[in-house]
Amino acid sequence: MKRLMRVIAVAMLMALALSTAALAAPVSGTWVEESGGWYFYDTPGGTPYKGWQEIEYNGQNRWFYLDPTTGEMQTDWQQVDGTWYYLNPADGAMITGWLKVEYEGNQRWFYLDATSGAMQTGWLEYNNNRYYLDPNNGGMITGWLLEKYQGEDRWFYLEQSSAEEGIMRTGWKEDASGAWVYLEPGSGAMLVNGVYKIDDAFYHLDENGHDVDGHFYGTWQKKDETSHVRLCECGAEEVKSHSWNEGIVTKSATDTVDGVKTFTCTECGATKSETILATTKQSAVKTGDGQSIVVYALLCLAMLAVVSRFSFLK
Repeated sequence: MKRLMRVIAVAMLMALALSTAALAAPVSGTWVEESGGWYFYDTPGGTPYKGWQEIEYNGQNRWFYLDPTTGEMQTDWQQVDGTWYYLNPADGAMITGWLKVEYEGNQRWFYLDATSGAMQTGWLEYNNNRYYLDPNNGGMITGWLLEKYQGEDRWFYLEQSSAEEGIMRTGWKEDASGAWVYLEPGSGAMLVNGVYKIDDAFYHLDENGHDVDGHFYGTWQKKDETSHVRLCECGAEEVKSHSWNEGIVTKSATDTVDGVKTFTCTECGATKSETILATTKQSAVKTGDGQSIVVYALLCLAMLAVVSRFSFLK
C-alpha cells in the first residue's frame, strides 16, 4: 500500500511539473522592422521567432503569428492548420471575442473564441443568447434562416435590428407575408404541420407555420363494428362508416365444412368475416329457393282464380 502511495505521489509531481512547463512565461526579445515588415528577435541580430508566439505587448500577454518560414509578423485574416484567426492589422495581436470588420463589401460580425482566437461557425451560445455564424465564412447571419433541426429543414429568425443584431428569436413573430408564426422556445425552430397548444389555446399550423381553419386529424382508428374515428389534438373527432374492400377467402369451404371470407377496411384496417357455406348446404339452399318459387307461383294462380270467380258471380 505504501509503495502504491509513493507511485501516485511521484505521478502527481510529474503532472505538476508538466503543467508548470505548459504555463511558461511569454518569450522575450525585440521587435525589429525590416523592409516594411515586423520581426521579433530573441536577441539583436539573432534569430527571429516563427509560428505562434505569446509576447508581452502594452502590458499584456498577447498572441502573434509569425511566418513559419521568414518570421515576418502576420496581420488580418490568417488560416493556420485549417482554422481562421484574425490578427489586428495595426499591431498583429490576435483578436478574441466579437469582431466587426468589412467582408465582401459589407460590415459583418464574427466571433473569435475567447481563449484560442479560432473563428467560430454554426450555432453560438453567448450571454444567454443564441447566434448563428455562417458555416462557410463565419459571418453572423441575420433575418430568416433555413437550417436542419432534428433531421428536418426548419425556419429560424435572427434579429436584424442593430441593438440586438443576430439574436435568435422565440415566440410569436410576423413573417414576410404578414402572417404570424410561432418560434419554439428553446430551439427557436418555427412550428409547422400540426396542432399546438400555445398560451392555453390550440393553433392549427400548416407547412408555412400559418394558423389555418379546420383540424389536423391523426390516422383512422376502429371505433366499432360499423365505423372508425380519427382525432384532432384539440379534442375534435370525425366519424365515418367503414370502407370495406372486396374481401379475400381466408378459409375455403368444403363439401361439409363452412369457409370464411374476410373483409378489411381500407382506411382503418378493421376486419369483418362472412361465412361461406359448405357445398352441400349451398345445394340445399338453391333447391329450397327453387321450391319456394314454385309454391309462390301456384299461390298466385290460385289467388287469380278466386278473384276471377268472384268477378263472375257479381
